[in-house]
Amino acid sequence: MLLGTATTGPAPTPTDLPPTSTPVPPPKVVIIDPGHGAEDWGTFHSDSQDQPDILEKTVVLKIAQKIEAKMDPTAFKVILTRTGDMSPNFPPQDFNGDGKIDQVDDLQARINIANENKGDLFLSLHINSSELGNEVGGLETWYAGDRPFAADSKRFAELVQQKNLDSLAAVGYQAENRKVADDSDLDPSGQDIFVLGPDVGEHRGATNMPGALTELLFLTNDHEAALLNDDKVQDKLAEGLAGAIVEYFSGS
Repeated sequence: MLLGTATTGPAPTPTDLPPTSTPVPPPKVVIIDPGHGAEDWGTFHSDSQDQPDILEKTVVLKIAQKIEAKMDPTAFKVILTRTGDMSPNFPPQDFNGDGKIDQVDDLQARINIANENKGDLFLSLHINSSELGNEVGGLETWYAGDRPFAADSKRFAELVQQKNLDSLAAVGYQAENRKVADDSDLDPSGQDIFVLGPDVGEHRGATNMPGALTELLFLTNDHEAALLNDDKVQDKLAEGLAGAIVEYFSGS
């Protein structure tokens, strides 16, 4: 007889065959980028003694960690560009070859982390500021309109903005819906936000995936700063942003 060939028994009927299983898709890789870190505070709120008491770098890291905790690990692999009060550029490298290590290299490190981990989506978290103090507040979200995946980035930015508005409404705050906009509108020269824009200028590689940058209220507004410093508000914002990520992929 031939090795490996059955010689006895009836041929299996369809009901005898083992059930086929549906292949499980690999988790989507989501890059969450908490802005700033280490000696770079970002913006900040000052107390009645004019001393910094709420730092952008601290708040956005907490929200990023909360987003990660809310994502289903079987469906999403979440990568934070920094997991503590540090620069993502560690050990420090001069990525753009200008002979110094500075903020541009910090930003490039965030892009590199996203690409090295083969991210499917990129979300950068920041908080706004204004010299007008309590006169200015609200939410903004930006995307790069000059990328091949601009339409997907815009759709994600719109989801992020709406979820932020809904989250704050759920805690009793009707935030001003300032804008969802192409990031080239930020600069009269049309220059993009570094972590969203194309590989031009000081870049040494751009992100390879759709993405958005959201400005979560204003730390220079006393009421909004108090909200951002509230763990329950941070949790609600994280819940909304996690929902925006899920909805983005369910609509792809």
